Amino acid sequence: MKNPIIPLQHAFNRTQAIAADRIERIVAELEFARELIEWHPAQAKAWRPLVEQAGQGVQAASLSGEVSRIEAAVQAAEQLLAPLAATAKSYTIHLAGHAHIDMNWMWSWPETAAIVNDSFTTVLKLLEEFPEFHFTQSQASIYAIVEKYNPAMLPRIARYVKEGRWEVAASHWVENDKNMSGPEGLARHLLYTRDYMQKLFGLRPEDVPIDWCPDTFAGRRPFSLSAPPGQRNGQQAVRFLVEGPRRVEDAGSK
Repeated sequence: MKNPIIPLQHAFNRTQAIAADRIERIVAELEFARELIEWHPAQAKAWRPLVEQAGQGVQAASLSGEVSRIEAAVQAAEQLLAPLAATAKSYTIHLAGHAHIDMNWMWSWPETAAIVNDSFTTVLKLLEEFPEFHFTQSQASIYAIVEKYNPAMLPRIARYVKEGRWEVAASHWVENDKNMSGPEGLARHLLYTRDYMQKLFGLRPEDVPIDWCPDTFAGRRPFSLSAPPGQRNGQQAVRFLVEGPRRVEDAGSK
C-alpha cells in the first residue's frame, strides 16, 4: 500500500477544521505505528496488516472530503490499531523546545539580536508558567547577544540552567557547517565556547557533551563529545529523531 500520509495532508484544505484535527491525529498515530513495527519485528506479521488497513480506510475517507465519513474512518482506524496500544504506551516521548536562530541568514544583525531577545523572553515566561517545561539552546554567540544587549536576562537563564530545565547545548560558537570548516576552526569553536560557557554558567566541558550541528547538511547528526559509541561510562544513550531525510539513532548520551 502506498503511504497515505501525503493524500491525508492535502485533505486539510478540503475539509472543515474538525475533520483536519481528526486527520492530523491519525497521521501521527499511523506514523508511530510504523515505527513500532520497525522496533518490534517479531510483531510485524500481526501488526502490519492492521496498520495498512487503517491507513487505507482513512485515505479513502479523506479524499471524499466528507466530514462525517472522515470521523467514522478515523474511529475505525484507531480501533484497528488498538492491539498496538499496550506497546505504544510503554514508551515515553520527551519534547524539548529549541530556538534554531541562524547567525548568517538573510537578515540584519539588529534583527538577529531582536529575535534572540524576543525568543528568550517568551521562553522564560513559559519556564515560569509551566514547571514541566524544558528548553534547550545551542550557540554561544546567542548567549553573547544576551550578555551585550540584555544582561539582566542572564541571571534568570542561569537559574534554570542550574535547575536543569534550561539545557545548554552550546559546544560551538555558532551552528556551523562542518563540511566547510577545517580542524583549526572547529577546535577554536570548541575552545572559545567552552571557556565562555564556564564563565557564564560555571559549566565544565563535560557538562555539554553533545555537538549540536543541525546545519551540517550531509547528515544533520548531533554527535557525542563525551565518548565514542559503546563507551559512555554507563550513561544511557539517547535516540534523536531529526526532521529531514535522515534519522539519527543512538547519538549522544544523557
